[in-house]
Amino acid sequence: MSSHASNRIVWTNQFQSPRPSAAQLRAGFPKAVQAVVDASREVFLELDGVTEDIAWHGVPWRWTLVYQTPMDEPQTVGASHVTRAFGYLIPDPARLQVCVPLSKEQVAVIPVGRIRKSLRDTIVFARTVAGVSWPTWEISCKADLEELAELASLKHRSRALARSSKLRVQASA
Repeated sequence: MSSHASNRIVWTNQFQSPRPSAAQLRAGFPKAVQAVVDASREVFLELDGVTEDIAWHGVPWRWTLVYQTPMDEPQTVGASHVTRAFGYLIPDPARLQVCVPLSKEQVAVIPVGRIRKSLRDTIVFARTVAGVSWPTWEISCKADLEELAELASLKHRSRALARSSKLRVQASA
């Protein structure tokens, strides 16, 4: 069995123990794309307070790199508590993808007039579930990361502003 095929099995094996490492998931890509995986990870990890974890997200995302901040508080959805992460890196060996979920409030504060049309269109036309937009990009080269970096930075700043205004309101109460 080729190394590529065995690394694809790592990505699809829900019952792998221990859970796969980022290096194992990265190894499922050709060398040229591995550099893009590394650069994608850096986009998230360069932001203050963002941490990386690996979690199973079912079909089609399977083992996914999950990026969270301290502001990713659990929310009640039905009878369960759900934490929506800051961003996701989906290491599908057939196509590397990145998703940066945005609430209605976050979409409302993004300066759509000042961002690139392709970024704006991805946000506007993204699938929305329960008031959350799920813009997802297929990343094939480092140039594709410019939009991701821009959106991640905008989201990070908007969350920091929202948190500081929330703290000011609590302090004045």
